Amino acid sequence: MMSSLLPNATIITVWPHLAHQKSYVSGALQKMRQCNSVHGNSLIRIGILGSGQKPYYRITFLSPSDQEEIFGSFYDNHDPLENGFAKTGNWSSVAIGFDKLLNFYADAIGLR
Repeated sequence: MMSSLLPNATIITVWPHLAHQKSYVSGALQKMRQCNSVHGNSLIRIGILGSGQKPYYRITFLSPSDQEEIFGSFYDNHDPLENGFAKTGNWSSVAIGFDKLLNFYADAIGLR
């Protein structure tokens, strides 16, 4: 078990430590799909506090002016975070895109 997360942690780097790997990543991908359908792209960052077993996550997108904007922030059960938690600086410095996470997930669960 991890004792703390690095500032550049991602879902990919914490995958071995996730409490519920499949439901966590498939739920996060669903939120990313929702963002894709509205904004045409999506990125995901995880919260870096805790052990990495059930990290909160934030979905963002790149605006037409290439600014990263928040689509939503979520608990590990995919419910929305309250604004107080959502606006803290406790997020990974690295965001990964939808295709990268989808391809990783397919490999990790043996679909490719």
